[in-house]
This record gives sequence, structure tokens and C-alpha cells, in this order.
Amino acid sequence: MKAMISAAVIALIMTSTANAQQDSTKVNMPHKPPMGFKGRDGKEGKDFKHSDGTDKFADRKSRFEKGKERFAQHIQLTEDQKKQGKIIRENTSKQIAALYNNDKLTMGDFKQQKAAILKAQKEKLDGLLTAEQKAKIAENKKRMVDNRQVQVAARLERMKINLGLKDDQVAKIKTAQTQLHEKMKALHEDATLLPEQKKAQMKALMDEEKESLKNVLTAEQLAKLESHKGMKEGRR
Repeated sequence: MKAMISAAVIALIMTSTANAQQDSTKVNMPHKPPMGFKGRDGKEGKDFKHSDGTDKFADRKSRFEKGKERFAQHIQLTEDQKKQGKIIRENTSKQIAALYNNDKLTMGDFKQQKAAILKAQKEKLDGLLTAEQKAKIAENKKRMVDNRQVQVAARLERMKINLGLKDDQVAKIKTAQTQLHEKMKALHEDATLLPEQKKAQMKALMDEEKESLKNVLTAEQLAKLESHKGMKEGRR
């Protein structure tokens, strides 16, 4: 679990363009989800809170900050690296704030320039790291992939038991999962796409996986699967 958490934090801080985008959009804006955003509770973004009234997004921000500190300790970032990294991120925020205030930019130009700024930030942050630190990050990424594969295999085994899957069904689902993983990996590594485009295509891939299950499972098995999902969501 610690390996997965640290690897996820690494991706968030140093290598994830999408999350760098989220950080940058906080400039002169309150920390809240966009209007129209709905969580699992079905509430709009402005009411996206815990039952006790506390802000869920504030909690996520707090966890993210703690994760950054664990990441820094794990790869042994020096104080100078932390300082330079902060300056780089602040400069990025200023550049994107200027884009927001430029009314002459078309939406297409805005997205392209923003993507270029975020790409430059990633390259600068990566440039701060030593070879040893990069090796630690690579090791954790591999560990995360390995853990993910174990989770996928365990999930498939549970499906086999709970739904009474036949061997040929298991083989088809496993093939579909492998293909999905390869497509998601290629999508993640595609530097030509904007974060919004990646998000849309990622959703399309997940929808594709759901549709593929309908072609493999029987009507009874699909009903059982939906029932199990409903039970899990009810416990959240």
C-alpha cells in the first residue's frame, strides 16, 4: 500500500501533466470544484461536502500536501530542490494566470499555450532531480504497475467466483483487460494530447470496457455484477 501511495504521489507531483494543470488553475480562484461537478453523492460542486459540513476538496488538498512531503522524504529532496521547485511552480501559475486574463486568446490557443507551459514546468521539475532520485521514481512506478496487475488478477478471480464465470469467459475478459491496459498506457504517454483530450479518451476507454463485458457475460451474470456494485456503493 505504501508503495502504491508513494508512486501515485510521484506521478502527481513530478510527472502528471493533468494534475499540474489542476494546481495551476488555483491562481486567484477559490479552492472548489467547477460548477456543475457532481460527486458520488449526486451533489453539485458548490455543495460537495462531507455529512459534517466539511469540504471534501479541502480534505483532498490536505492529503495531497502530506503526500508531497512524504514524496520529498522518500527521494530525499534537498531544501534547495524544494525551493527551486516552488519557484518553478509559482512561475507556472503566473504564466497561466496571464493566459486566463488574456481575452484575445481563442479557447484553442489558450489550451495549446497552457499545455506548452505545463510541459515546460514538467521538464524543469524533472531537471532538478538527480540520477539516483529518478531511479527511485522509476522503481516506484514499476512497483505500482506490478501492484496494479496483482489487483486486476485478484479482481478477475473474485468475478470468476462470484459470477460463476467459465474458463472461456475468463480468457476473454483477461484479453480485454490487457488490451485496455495497453491503450491506457499509450494514451498516458501521448504528449500530443491536451489534458482535456486525455480525460475524454480515458472515459471512452472505460466505457469500452463496460461494453465488452456485456458481450461476454450472460444476462444473469450482468445482473449479479450490477448487484455487487450497488452493494459496494451503498456502503460508501
